Order: sequence, then C-alpha cells, then structure tokens
Amino acid sequence: MVNQATPVITWTNPAAITSGTALSSTQLNATADVPGNFVYNPTSGTVLSVGTNTLTAVFTATDTTNYVSPLTNSVTLVVNAATTPAEDYLADFGLTGANALLTADPDGDGLSNAQEFAFGAVPNVAGSLPITTSNTGGSLKMVFLGRSTGVTYNVVTYTSLTSGTPSTNAPTTVNPQPSGLPTGYTQYEASLDSSTGTRKFMKVDAVIP
Repeated sequence: MVNQATPVITWTNPAAITSGTALSSTQLNATADVPGNFVYNPTSGTVLSVGTNTLTAVFTATDTTNYVSPLTNSVTLVVNAATTPAEDYLADFGLTGANALLTADPDGDGLSNAQEFAFGAVPNVAGSLPITTSNTGGSLKMVFLGRSTGVTYNVVTYTSLTSGTPSTNAPTTVNPQPSGLPTGYTQYEASLDSSTGTRKFMKVDAVIP
C-alpha cells in the first residue's frame, strides 16, 4: 500500500497593515510544492478590524489521488489603527504617551502639539515657530508655514483687542515657494494695511479637523 503524500504549504505571518487596507495577494500569498488551488478566508478585498486577525487558506491539490487534500493552514495578521497626519508628525520627533497628545506642550513654550503641527514647528524644542513678520511701506506682513492639506487657516484682523468685529480672510500662498520646505507644508503670507495710522492687530487661526 502506498500512502498519499502530504503537500508542503509555505505561508508566514504577513507584515502588519493599517486599518482600512484591504487584503490582497501581499497577505494572501501561500504556496505549495505541488500544483493545486488555494481558497482564502477572509477573501481578497476584505477590510479587517483593528487587532490580531486569523487568515485561513484551504489548499486542494490537483492530484487528489496521490496527495492528501484538502489541507488547511492559518496565519495571523495584525491590523494597526490608522494614524492622523498630526500623530505621524509628532511621532517623527520621538514623542510618545502623554507628550504625544495634541493638547500637550512637551517643550513648555505655550504652544500645544496641535499648534506646533499646524505651523511646522518642532514640538520638543521651545521657540522653533517658523513665523516672520515685517512692516514696510505701510503694510504689515506675516509669513508662516502651514499644512498643504487638512488644516484650514484664517487670517483674523482687529482694530481693537477688547471690542469690535474682526475681519477674517484666507492667507495667500507665497509664489514662488522657497526650496527646502518640510514635506507636507506650504509657505503662506498675510498682509495688513497699516498706512492709515489706525492701530490694527492680526493673527492666524488654524483649524485642525
């Protein structure tokens, strides 16, 4: 009597993926040393929940007379929660735990991590806010870094810090853009007419969704 041979299935635990990534041949890539067919569960195109998930492959050999079939193999796949651009930005500076919260101020400069992110500052180095101001020819100008997408910037002008209705406008993109800007950032500018002799105030608000 000749016993059926058992096919050798090769399938290692896939690298972790981010939430929202659909399964594909990158994860569903089991191989066998004999011809046959794999059926996966979950199937390609499935979006898994955050956490550790089990992937199963059922292999059916083409030659079911000489090879044991079907065979079932499983691997585990870790699905990590998706991060926001702000979280990725803060992580790049080595911030973790409480220091990585958007409301935190690890460098103690009075700016939250959210503000540091919005204006391209270094969240763990005080005084690194890349904003410049100038007042020439009756025009007060502010130049600053801002996120190219995902953050809304409003230039707010006042005639008084204690009363009156502020005026709100969008900043202008500097053209041409200087070289060497951080990835994901654009240089913007805002101007305020200061030639009338009336005291005016200007600030930039950043709204992060």
